[in-house]
Amino acid sequence: MLTLQERIDAALLRIKNGHAPMRIPADPTDPDWVLEDCAKKIERLTQQLADAKEIHDAQRVMCEHLEAEKQALQREITFEKEANKRLCDTAMLQLNECAELKAKVEAQAAELEEAAQHRAALAAQNIRYYHVVRDVFDNYELPNDVDDKLMAVTKQDEDALSSRTPKKE
Repeated sequence: MLTLQERIDAALLRIKNGHAPMRIPADPTDPDWVLEDCAKKIERLTQQLADAKEIHDAQRVMCEHLEAEKQALQREITFEKEANKRLCDTAMLQLNECAELKAKVEAQAAELEEAAQHRAALAAQNIRYYHVVRDVFDNYELPNDVDDKLMAVTKQDEDALSSRTPKKE
């Protein structure tokens, strides 16, 4: 079966070949004019349809491309969210470890402070004992090495005690 355009072309050919009546002067309602105008309109509409299809195809390709980019971005966002969550989890673990270490350090500092206070008390006691021993043996001559040892220990204790005592300005 012939298309509409082919049928119009055949009808125009019949009119031009004398197989259909043509009037002179020509009238806008003459079949040849009407058919020719219809053919031009069909050609114009066919071209517009082809142009629209081309635009539609280009838009479809663009939409497919944008959809692919959207999916890639969604995958990237999901990956970034997961990576950020892992980083946050790691940071929280590190913060917890830091808090535990801080607590241990504070406990050790308290123990060291207590030990230093005990050492200072012992140093003060040793100094008192030294003075008592010196007072008792003041009248006696001690061997030099014993006296030197007592002096050295007392000096160490005095130094330790003075380093623990805040200086007055």
